[in-house]
Amino acid sequence: MRFLHPWMLLLVPLAIFAAIAAFWLQTRRERRLSLLANASVLAAISGDGRTVFGQVTRLRIVLLAAGFVLAAIAAARPQWGRSDFQVSSRGASLLVALDVSRSMLATDVRPNRLERAKVDILDLIADLKGDRAGLLVFRGKGVMLCPITADYAFLRQAIDSVSVDSAPRGETDIADALDKALEALASSSEDNCAIVLISDGEDLAGRAKAAAQKAASRNIPIFTVGIGDPAGADVPDPEGGGAMKFGGQKVRSRLTESTLKEIATVSGGAYIPLATAGTAGTTLGAIYRQHLSRLAKREFDEMLENRFVERYRLFLVPAILLLLAAAALSTGRLAPSRRVLAAIVLFVAGLSSDGGAAPLQSGSGAAEAPASAAAPAAALSPRAIYNQAVELYAAGDYTNAAALLLPLSLRRDFPEAVELYAAAEFQLAASLSSDGGAMPLQSGSGAAEAPALAERLTRLSASASAFQLASASLSSDGRAAPSQSEASSRRSRNLARAVAAIAPLRDQIRAEEIEAKYGKMPPPQLLDRMMETQRSISAKARDAASIPDAAEKIAAFEELAASQAEIADMDTVIAKVLEEAAKGITNDESRAALETLVSETGKTVASAIEALENIDADSAAATSDKAAILFLESWKPMAEPPAFVQESILCETNTVDHPAEPRWRLVPDAAVSLDLMNIFAQTFPAWAEEYIKNQAQAAAQSGETNAPAFTEENVAKINELMEPLMFILEDSAKFDGDAKQKTEAAREALPILEQIRDLLPKPPQQQNQQNQDQQQQQNQDQDQGQDQSQPQDQQEQEQPKKQPQPQQEETPQDVQEALRRAIQREREHEAEKQKLRREAPLPPNARDW
Repeated sequence: MRFLHPWMLLLVPLAIFAAIAAFWLQTRRERRLSLLANASVLAAISGDGRTVFGQVTRLRIVLLAAGFVLAAIAAARPQWGRSDFQVSSRGASLLVALDVSRSMLATDVRPNRLERAKVDILDLIADLKGDRAGLLVFRGKGVMLCPITADYAFLRQAIDSVSVDSAPRGETDIADALDKALEALASSSEDNCAIVLISDGEDLAGRAKAAAQKAASRNIPIFTVGIGDPAGADVPDPEGGGAMKFGGQKVRSRLTESTLKEIATVSGGAYIPLATAGTAGTTLGAIYRQHLSRLAKREFDEMLENRFVERYRLFLVPAILLLLAAAALSTGRLAPSRRVLAAIVLFVAGLSSDGGAAPLQSGSGAAEAPASAAAPAAALSPRAIYNQAVELYAAGDYTNAAALLLPLSLRRDFPEAVELYAAAEFQLAASLSSDGGAMPLQSGSGAAEAPALAERLTRLSASASAFQLASASLSSDGRAAPSQSEASSRRSRNLARAVAAIAPLRDQIRAEEIEAKYGKMPPPQLLDRMMETQRSISAKARDAASIPDAAEKIAAFEELAASQAEIADMDTVIAKVLEEAAKGITNDESRAALETLVSETGKTVASAIEALENIDADSAAATSDKAAILFLESWKPMAEPPAFVQESILCETNTVDHPAEPRWRLVPDAAVSLDLMNIFAQTFPAWAEEYIKNQAQAAAQSGETNAPAFTEENVAKINELMEPLMFILEDSAKFDGDAKQKTEAAREALPILEQIRDLLPKPPQQQNQQNQDQQQQQNQDQDQGQDQSQPQDQQEQEQPKKQPQPQQEETPQDVQEALRRAIQREREHEAEKQKLRREAPLPPNARDW
């Protein structure tokens, strides 16, 4: 025996305690009564001195206590014994018909139409909650790859195996696919079925309308999904070497929306165009949530399961009888009986809402009674609530007015209340506004804090949604048409005003989030992070282009697009810094060049995001390389001389290790290194002088007598090393196309650059890290000395003994071989079927796309 909700048993001692307390109160009451009445009078009423009313009361207490104890046990859901139950799921039946003709290999959708459709079908499966689905592919003929089932794992496996060879060759015949889909749905209830047709709409057979009419006669809607670009794209040649040709002309496939719209209209479904972007927001999952989830549901028997038997009825029925008996023993006053009966109804309703715990259904109204009683306004009619809200709104109490109208804000039959709720939310958002004139009712001054901005955005969004609902609703009070037209015009103006205020507020919140995340980071450090991330995106985009699995490729590009969007956020911070710097430049030409750099960088980053979203690997890599160079140009005026040396070392090291892959790709490493060291030579003298001056002042203030870390001698040595270094770098930049000479020059330049780096002062973080490394090395040396001083036998005793690792049990070799042969036979069989479909002869002049 077990209890599904054992915590409900805590009510048992509570009921017993309440019964004991009631007995004690009743005894106390009778004792007080005995002091007021004559004992002979009480004896005349009852031989033992107790009133009949007292005996009835005690009996009612016992019945109530026993009833509530049994009801608590029933609510705990006792279960014992096991039995077989038929497990059924409730849902609709969906059949996905996927076009696998050669036109689906067109690349106007990345990576191509077919692979994008497969990924979107997987997205649809993720949203199926109890619904059954099947997969049918068609080309010249339709082939059922997966029957209607709730086994989503098998359905995903069928989707992964789809290719253009999954159906026989021939002219695209949508009608044959629809006929086979209707046959597959013949065993299902027609009011809970639907067909999802995914195609580019090219129906070469031309019989689709008749098939759609047949589906309409059976009340089965067809939701058509158009995938592709109406402008069209070339169909790849199956033999390779460019586009397929027919009659000497390139075959160009276009999205034929008219065919798909006609099929959807005739069958009572809907046509949904799928965007051409590889990661667009329109997916089959969104289509399911918007359209297909509204289908009628029915129960499907799936399997037998051995479960525990519910025994709550053995306790619930006696509990109800005891409670009713207690109510029947009322002393004649109706109020207590009504309270007891109401308690019984509420208790049973609570059990009924527990997923089948109670067999008696008392409706939802009883369960909602306490909540209704808790709110005084809920007992009023909607018109009375609206009138109260009007008074509160007129008095300026927008908070209470909005709270009062919230239950009415989603009712289409009461647009006046919805409009007033929208106005109250708009006024509350206005009270949080600090921009003079943008909205009425200004309260306070200065920039609003982030929580206030977020609350204001929430209220504006609620106001816009309510204005939209009010605009789409018809007035329910029977006003004349001119009044309706005037109200509709007013609501449309208010909606436009609320929507117009949302966009800049959302941008402001986003800007403050970016500033809080990246604004405190020094611009050179932030740019250095941007450059490294941008180079990583470029390399990963080239690698992702060769991923064979379409789903993995799309996921990889989506991840890269998210990283690129993060760089765009960082770039907004850098753009502000550069714009402020441009204001202080008096030279018009230099200021214009800096402003052009800011504009060009923003456009390039946006282009990189778009290319990654479209899964265009070549364009994404090229724009990423360009963005990295632009970040480098922005970094140069902000960085300090030691950073130029470090970057130059990285460039020369890359030339030695990877001469065929430049670090900056669009610019040779030697040219970048030469440019950086030229800037170093120009800025180093003034920087060194200022650094030594600040170092001396800091030493004087702290009273330190140690020798400074960076001196004039270091400056002199660096200047001596610069002359041969610049000579090497200039020669290296002239070696166009000679990788060997560039590598040799980089090998000569690297030691000199490293000497200059060692002579320069270390950054504070690097100096602290160096001190920590030295201290750690000293501790290790001390520990090593102590270990060596210990006796050899003690060291041997302290060494832990190695425990033998348990060997993992292996699958018997014959079982592995049998599995391998079965899988191999299945693959060979599938390959043979696809080969037959590829080589099946076509009629003369037939078009296989």
